[in-house]
Amino acid sequence: MCARRMNWDGRRKLAPGEPAGWADWGILALRQRNFDPAKQRLDRAHALDPHNSQIDADLGVLESARGNSAEAISNLQKAVDLDPHNLRALYLLAVEIERQGAPNSEADFQQLIEKILSAQPDNLAALIELSRIAAKQGDTATLHSAVSRIAAQSSPWPPAAQQQLTKLESAAQAAPATAAVRSVFLRNVLMQLPSFRQSLAVIKAQPGEEAQPFLTFLRLPSPPSRPPPPTQQ
Repeated sequence: MCARRMNWDGRRKLAPGEPAGWADWGILALRQRNFDPAKQRLDRAHALDPHNSQIDADLGVLESARGNSAEAISNLQKAVDLDPHNLRALYLLAVEIERQGAPNSEADFQQLIEKILSAQPDNLAALIELSRIAAKQGDTATLHSAVSRIAAQSSPWPPAAQQQLTKLESAAQAAPATAAVRSVFLRNVLMQLPSFRQSLAVIKAQPGEEAQPFLTFLRLPSPPSRPPPPTQQ
């Protein structure tokens, strides 16, 4: 971590006009929960590169951490508008909208999850979310479709996961309103499977790592990676 901190700060000092340096320095402050300097630094990165989806997403993560839901949604929506394939920004936006609890929140959440599935039709984590939200909304057609797509991936699952899937399938047919809870139970069991965790990682970062640092420059050319010349024996 110390080396990373030095790298973030050093990049900012060596290249004050490089957005990546300011963004990474802001993420460092965000992870330390120093929200005011994080905001200043990420705003500086945004001013230097106002059309970068990831910078807007990082600003959304910051505003969410500060409890500013409306601002978080605004920033995350800008991130998605700039890059519709930023799946983590799409998922963060969906979660923030559902958390807000507005009259259309659940419908908007479902629409965003469906956008994720348009890009990744077999993403199991997104399919579980779709079954949950469709059940909550009483959208039985979408619920049955989501459960069917989930079941199509279930052959290698262990017995505990198979049992939860069976209960979800029964709920979807007999009592759709209870299928939302069954979706959550299935998700909890599937968290034990590496394949499910991989699908989840595509749309959701580990807790505390939602703001994504930049690994390359945005304006400056990245230095070439050249091995040193062989030493003379």
